[in-house]
Amino acid sequence: MSDRSERAPRRRRSPEAARQEILDAATRLFAARGFDAVSLHDIARAVGVSHALVIHYFESFDGVVRAVIGARNAAVAREVLSRIADHDAPLAPGALLATVFAAMRESTHGRLFAWALLTGRALKGHGLAHVADAVEARLAVESARTGAPPPSRDRVEQALTLGLCAVVGHVVGGEAFARSFGQDPAEARARFEAALAAMIMASLRDAPVFVTTA
Repeated sequence: MSDRSERAPRRRRSPEAARQEILDAATRLFAARGFDAVSLHDIARAVGVSHALVIHYFESFDGVVRAVIGARNAAVAREVLSRIADHDAPLAPGALLATVFAAMRESTHGRLFAWALLTGRALKGHGLAHVADAVEARLAVESARTGAPPPSRDRVEQALTLGLCAVVGHVVGGEAFARSFGQDPAEARARFEAALAAMIMASLRDAPVFVTTA
């Protein structure tokens, strides 16, 4: 694609609109090329603003990366939290995993997220603690109904860590692994998601984690 075709015309924007357009353009460019092949000048050119304006809103290239990853992670967290808060539906790890898997696969978010993790640009702040809070509270409600003791906070956090590590790893390499085994990637993905959901439930219940989905 030529430099001319990637340059958007300059026009007046409100500060809020300009910041959002910069964020949207950066997201598209990162998804298409990866972080390493995009510069602040590329982002500014795609929006039709000056390089200085991008610096004004985000301070640096790393600031743009953190904003992109943060916005996408926040959207996933909102969806997961809404599912956890729905007391009319059972707290099913499979449904929560499906939400995370879908978000991670959309626009190569999983690969971008993995790269950001490796370079220390992802998961700033305490967003996962809020998810753990919600899961812990929901499990306490369900335990009160059944009379079973709720899992400890440490067990909740370990289950979330297990799920996130597995999701990121599978999004990055799952299709290649399946093809290497001679498996159909879609069928292998479904089996993996089911097995992972069972492992997470076993982890929360302190049950043996070796499971079968056959």
